[in-house]
Amino acid sequence: MEEAEYADRIAIIDHGSIVATGTPDELKREVGADTVELVTADNGLAAQRLAVAGFQVRPGTDRLIVFAEDGEALVPDLIRTTALRVRSVHVHRPTLDDVFLHYTGRQIREAHAQHVAPMRVRARMARR
Repeated sequence: MEEAEYADRIAIIDHGSIVATGTPDELKREVGADTVELVTADNGLAAQRLAVAGFQVRPGTDRLIVFAEDGEALVPDLIRTTALRVRSVHVHRPTLDDVFLHYTGRQIREAHAQHVAPMRVRARMARR
């Protein structure tokens, strides 16, 4: 996937059919927004404050997940809006792995393993 980041255009192929094409940035934008994970001193209160302020928030088990177009630029506003002690912040931008998962429903490593395992079995059978 690392090489695909530098390609002019890429195609996502699932079961022999092209399911998506575009530049890496176009495909990442189609998948969705950045996610900002926050852990605060009181995630319940922080979620309420962020929702009232109009942020798209999804409570996690031990963190809040906020969706945004530019997560890095949004971090200071999120911290100000919560008005609470923030223990950690993590910004995640969609990757080509996320794109592959979005269009195929599985991770690329799973798809690779499905094809490699039968080849290994055939190789073992040929050696016998």
